[in-house]
Amino acid sequence: MKRPIQWLVTACAAALLGACSSLPHFDSIGAREKLAPRVSDIVDEVQGEILDALAKSGDGNSPLAGLQNGQYVVNVNLTMEVTNNQGVNPTLSYIDPYATAGTNFTAAASGQLSGQQHRSFNVSFTLLFDRTTPTGAAHMASESGSGLKGDLGIEEIIASGLRYSTGSQDKIGYPYKMPAIGVTTLLAPSDPLTNGAALTPNFGSTVDFTLIYGGGAGPSWTLTHFTGVNPSSGGLFSAMRTNKDTLVLSFARVGLTAPPPPPTTPSESESRAYSTSLQAYHQSVQGAVRSTQDNTTRMILQRFASP
Repeated sequence: MKRPIQWLVTACAAALLGACSSLPHFDSIGAREKLAPRVSDIVDEVQGEILDALAKSGDGNSPLAGLQNGQYVVNVNLTMEVTNNQGVNPTLSYIDPYATAGTNFTAAASGQLSGQQHRSFNVSFTLLFDRTTPTGAAHMASESGSGLKGDLGIEEIIASGLRYSTGSQDKIGYPYKMPAIGVTTLLAPSDPLTNGAALTPNFGSTVDFTLIYGGGAGPSWTLTHFTGVNPSSGGLFSAMRTNKDTLVLSFARVGLTAPPPPPTTPSESESRAYSTSLQAYHQSVQGAVRSTQDNTTRMILQRFASP
């Protein structure tokens, strides 16, 4: 009895030490994973839901109608984390029966050896879209075998935050009771307040996906004076894997629209005016991008600051 137990404990410890020396693999980077969503699944879903919302914005009565007014940028920050945990949990109880039936003396001893490996992957990008963005092939259904089920609720996020970006009227009413910079008060691109466009109102949201799976195994025996490995403790050997994906989205409206192209043979003044307008437009786009990036950073930091 003693030798098989020793071999089992040694094998479990060796497996644990081997796991501690290797990095956990990402389920969702490239291989098809039936449980956790892949990077491509989430990236495709984000773009598809934005295009779906854009297609619905053509209805003047839709809460998404503000998307027809100007250009928008969205900063997308996706972090994927995987954590592996392993443990060996030996327990042993010594039992000394007393002469009186049903009574005994019990002494218990236990030990624990555990290991953890953690790895993260991040991808961040910014998209630019407006009412002229093609939406014909808007939303392709998730491939079979994808770990992403349902939707990300991006349409609801846009509908909830759009009125604060555009100042549009809705059944709730006008959102601001004072002039709002970037909405009712537009600043010139040359304004000293970081080119003005950086103060554009923005809105965003954080979405988490967490998948935890694991198990435990091990023998249990009862002798006259000894019992070993209480099954309620999870077994002699246990292992658990945690996949956590965090998606942070931040939207902002570009303050200026792209200028129309100049005439085929523009005059010097027309060329100069077009160049000035185009530069102001590019500064406005850059300011909106900075605004969404700053908001994404704030939302990430708020998560760390939360109790």
